[in-house]
Amino acid sequence: MAFIVPPTARKLVWESACQKWREFKSQLTTEYILPHRNQPEKLTFPPADYTFIEKSHWEMFVADLLGDDFKKIHEEQVKRSRMNEYHHLMSRKGYANLEMEWLKKHPEEPIDRSDAWVLARKDKDGNFKNENVKEKAEKIELLKKKVKEGELVEEGRNDVLTMALGKPEHGGRVRGQGSHVKQSIYFDLPRQKKSRTIEERIHEGVKNFMAEETPKIIK
Repeated sequence: MAFIVPPTARKLVWESACQKWREFKSQLTTEYILPHRNQPEKLTFPPADYTFIEKSHWEMFVADLLGDDFKKIHEEQVKRSRMNEYHHLMSRKGYANLEMEWLKKHPEEPIDRSDAWVLARKDKDGNFKNENVKEKAEKIELLKKKVKEGELVEEGRNDVLTMALGKPEHGGRVRGQGSHVKQSIYFDLPRQKKSRTIEERIHEGVKNFMAEETPKIIK
């Protein structure tokens, strides 16, 4: 009721809202609950920073997170996280914003997902904190050079990033592109459509919506 969202952007907006909701719950869990799980007196009321949280909702949330079911899930997630060799350093920026920042500084140098993958794993000084990541970044640079010189050919999902990491794409999101870009969109659409950023797709959706609704408003 607060926003007019064109049909072409609705799914994207819902996915983004769901992601923000999960991140907020995760923040509450890691900052306000888990550190005090052995001090129940400190979990009686919602955090002072979030006065909009009702006490009854907070009590249910805390009870769920201190239960055995959550403990089991949390331990599994910790194990899964430790198996990830190549953690990114983007915080909440996301690949779309990372690409936009790059294009503002280098408008004549569009980047593909292998470039984005490497950029996401550099710190603010442009250095790698993980030796394994550095090795993969060097391998990506070498493979891209071979592609440019015609020594190597990328075929569909078997592109430079897939070859460098040595693992095929898993289901769901596309590595180096984020959760909003699906494999069917990135790999199966023509190249000119792949390169459009999320911001451009939303802009186009809003433009089409206004073109349809303006005559009705005037009338």
